[in-house]
Parts: sequence; C-alpha cells; structure tokens
Amino acid sequence: MSKPVKSTEELLREHDSESLMQGDLQKALGVKPPVKEVAPGTTLEDFKKSYSEGVDYPIPIGWIDFEDKSGTFMRQSEEVLFVLPKTQEIENSLLAHGQTIPVKVRFNQAGKLQIIDGWTRSLLLRKNNKVSVIVKVLNISEQEAALMAGEDNFDRQEIPDYFKADYTNRLATVQGVTAEKIAERFGVNKQ
Repeated sequence: MSKPVKSTEELLREHDSESLMQGDLQKALGVKPPVKEVAPGTTLEDFKKSYSEGVDYPIPIGWIDFEDKSGTFMRQSEEVLFVLPKTQEIENSLLAHGQTIPVKVRFNQAGKLQIIDGWTRSLLLRKNNKVSVIVKVLNISEQEAALMAGEDNFDRQEIPDYFKADYTNRLATVQGVTAEKIAERFGVNKQ
C-alpha cells in the first residue's frame, strides 16, 4: 500500500521549512547535500551550537546515544539484527563502499544524538570499529522522529509483523499518537 501524500502545508508545519525545502530540492535535482567537516577537537556541545540542518557531517561515533531507550523507535536488538541476511548485505556494502547514506539523528534529552533512521548502519559501523559516522541532524520532536523512523522501516519485509504491531502500540501508548494518525502515516487500517 502506498503512503499518503502530504500537502506542502502539512510538511511545512511538521518540519523546519527551510531545511525541508532544501532537502526536497536536493533530492529532486539529484544533488548530494554538502558535507561539512567537523574540526578536530570539536566537542558535542560545540557541534550542537554550530551545526546546520540539511548538511551531512562525519562525526565521532561516540556522539551517538546507542543506549537511548526512548521506547518508541523501530529498533531491533543487535542479537536479532546481526543474524538477518539483509544485515549481512548492508555490512558487506559498508565494508566495500563505506557509508553512503547519512544516519538521520536528533538531539535527545540527554544532549546526545538519537538515531531516527540508520540504526542498523550505525550498529554495523560500531561493530566494525569505525570511528566516525555520517549524520544529518534534524530539528524535530521525539514524536515526529518516532513516526519518521516508522515510515522509513514499516514496509521492510525483514521486520516481522509482530514487531511492527508492537511499535504502533508504543506510538499510541508512549507518544500519544492517535490510531487515525498512525493509519494515515503508514497506510494501514486503523483498527
């Protein structure tokens, strides 16, 4: 089932309009977003004050909060992920070509970077002792981030239906997302 198309007004209401339009233009034109190096010695606090949305940054992998337990993201454990054939494909690609797709992150309440999209890539980078990860920081709420994470993963065949059902239940109970909004966002029946 295809995802519902959002109006420009809805998208602008949900996201920072400047970064959204920049990202959409880059995607439509097939232009890779700019990559900005983080100066050696930059702290996470310094980065937080100076980053720009829509820019890819190679950052120390230690800035990622792998212990974030917000409970509303669609994340499978390392034990489950690392035995899936799809994960092996991703790992082989990362080792052969490096990271080509940035991990979408946001700053969480602990002040570290919370993964929105790219959980498997990030775990694999850490497993393979990589010291940096390319990220794109988004200024969105935790609820919007949890919904975005679901959109990016809901149609994946390797994610079991029971896990998707548990995820939508957590969206409703932890984040207060209505059944109507979940159904609209993921193109599923609200019952």
